Formats: sequence, structure tokens, C-alpha cells
Amino acid sequence: MSETVNEQLLESLQECLAEFTSVTGSLKSEQQDAVALHVVRSAWDTYYFGPFGRLDRLLREDMERGGARYRNLLPVSISSHNLHRLFEVLTLDIGEGVLGNSRIPERIEDLYQHCAGLQKLLHESREKLLHGSCRSQMAIEREDPKSQYTEATK
Repeated sequence: MSETVNEQLLESLQECLAEFTSVTGSLKSEQQDAVALHVVRSAWDTYYFGPFGRLDRLLREDMERGGARYRNLLPVSISSHNLHRLFEVLTLDIGEGVLGNSRIPERIEDLYQHCAGLQKLLHESREKLLHGSCRSQMAIEREDPKSQYTEATK
């Protein structure tokens, strides 16, 4: 069953990477301030409610089954949810306008930095799955004596 979950997660991560390219592509412009938020938000919504939604569901299902094998993929989930919240804030700030209309320019820098960070996380997570570095909780506990000690004292 783990192999099936691993394959599903890998497929979802690859779909996320492909779709996220649309998000980063919509941010590229010679004039950063002229980028229309609704264009970027549309690409984001396609990513967030599509491929990422499937990935997030798979991670949650694994955690609910008591699995911890894929917990090192949680930063992708957390980063995506944080970025979604930033899009909500920017939408309230800018509406259908362009990024240059933000009343707080630091938010635009945050948007670019978060997107770059998430793209890096997606690539790293895919590599971890491809190279089998998502280990079972038991393997982690065997390597971490503190983890074993914590379990023994419960």
C-alpha cells in the first residue's frame, strides 16, 4: 500500500510542479508593478484547488492513518497554504488591479519570495520521493535514540 501512496504522491508532486510553472510564469514581466493580480490569482487557484488539493488530501490521509513516512513533504503543504493566505490578503488590498497598486509593497516582495521558496520545495520534495528518502517512522526511530527513549517512557 505504501508504494501506491508513494506513486500517488510522486504523481501529484509532478502535477503540482507543472501547474506551478503557470503561476511563476504569470509573475514574469519586464515591469513587475504592471503584473495583473487577477491573472496570477487565476493561475494560483488552478494550482491550489487542483494538483495541490490532491497532494494535500493524500498527505492528510496518510497522517490520519498514523503514517509519518511522508511528513517531510509537509513544508509543501504549509507553504502552499501560507501563499494562499497571502493571495487572499493581496486580493483585498489590490482587487483586480496590478501588483504596483499594493498599499504595502513588502507584500509583493513576499509574494515573489514565497513563490521562489515553494518552487524550490516542490523540486526538493520530488527528488526525495524519487530517491526514496521518505523513510518510515520506524526507521527514523531506530536511528534516533531520543525517539526510542520518548516512546519507552510513555
